[in-house]
Amino acid sequence: MSQTFSFDPQLPDLPLAFDLAALARRFAARWPAADGPVSISTIKLQDTKYQPHARCVSTYALTVERPGRPAFATIGVLEITPAGAADRLYSDDPRLPWLAAATDPAAMCVHFATLLPGATIESCTITPVRYRPGVRCVFRYDLHTSAGPQTFFGKLMDSGGDQSLATIRALHTARAANPGMPRVLPPLAYWADVHVLIQDEVQGGAELNDLAFDPRQDAGLRERWLREAGARLAGLHGCAEVPGPPRTMADDLAELREYTAPMAAVDAGLAARYAEAVERIAARAADPPEPRACAGHGAFRTDQFMIEHGELVMIDLDGFCWSNPARDLGNFMAYLRWKAIRKPHDAEFIAHVGQVFLAGYSSAGRAIDPGWLRLYEADSLLKIMGRRFRSLTAKEWPLVPRLLEAANAVLEPQAQ
Repeated sequence: MSQTFSFDPQLPDLPLAFDLAALARRFAARWPAADGPVSISTIKLQDTKYQPHARCVSTYALTVERPGRPAFATIGVLEITPAGAADRLYSDDPRLPWLAAATDPAAMCVHFATLLPGATIESCTITPVRYRPGVRCVFRYDLHTSAGPQTFFGKLMDSGGDQSLATIRALHTARAANPGMPRVLPPLAYWADVHVLIQDEVQGGAELNDLAFDPRQDAGLRERWLREAGARLAGLHGCAEVPGPPRTMADDLAELREYTAPMAAVDAGLAARYAEAVERIAARAADPPEPRACAGHGAFRTDQFMIEHGELVMIDLDGFCWSNPARDLGNFMAYLRWKAIRKPHDAEFIAHVGQVFLAGYSSAGRAIDPGWLRLYEADSLLKIMGRRFRSLTAKEWPLVPRLLEAANAVLEPQAQ
């Protein structure tokens, strides 16, 4: 482990970010005195963002044990710079000052009382789910009320909460005029004083991703849901009523180029071949111009659909944008290729999943431009590749050359 992450001389503490046993002891030893002593019974790396020679920030899901008190979940943060390593809890984020109120059960009970005027809220348990330092945090709020237990999800954002509320609400409403669209859960509230957007839990929902790749499920049932998913994405692409920020191939190329530096810090030769592939996409995308943009999910994969009461529910719409329709489709196909690389014994079935999905998309009356689909699939394959290095996901580095091979193969004129 130490040798794997000893490639950056300006960040000599980098191996610490992946020494989970040492980090568990470190977080326990430095726990705020008012809540101590504690022990960390489980620690799991959630995310890492690496900037060569400058900074590495990692987040960890922690289970905290205290004598005579229930265990609880929280998130720890480790930031490594040339000056050394510093740790904290997610709630100590100076760029998200609203975290104090959003994690205060008494304060949040007051807020939830406005959503549940007919019930008495007896308690509120708050669990952080996902956290991006300085940007956002997702919480699970479990309420015990006089009407029974209820669960909500809240997303605290540094900015843009009002716009997110308006966009998700508009997507929910737009389905009345566009019945081919997927269902989108309506936002219940945006509390500006705590910067938290509240949505309901998907009731009894299962992930489409789990069903689609579960061999124990009926093959016909799986195909029906995959075709339906393709058709529902086509429905979203046909929605003209909801505005969103533009996202073009030029934006994606800028993102791809940012990944060259972290890759080069680990493997300069691979980074050079990656950069060549990025420029191949840039050259192909320069002419002709992209087709007219449409409403898009922005980060579409099979796990962006839940199944609730026999209907597909689209989730994780933070990246909603107006873009080339091939962008969502290419991202979907790229993640299927990545799954096939990691699970070669399932590659034939995974390829079939992609074809069933695209057939469902076409059946809804939306055309697929094969040239742009190949470009955006290659684009997303390189995104997946670059992100393995930004996140320092070393266990997947041996497979990364396969992503580059796949991207180059997709770019060949005869690629299907």
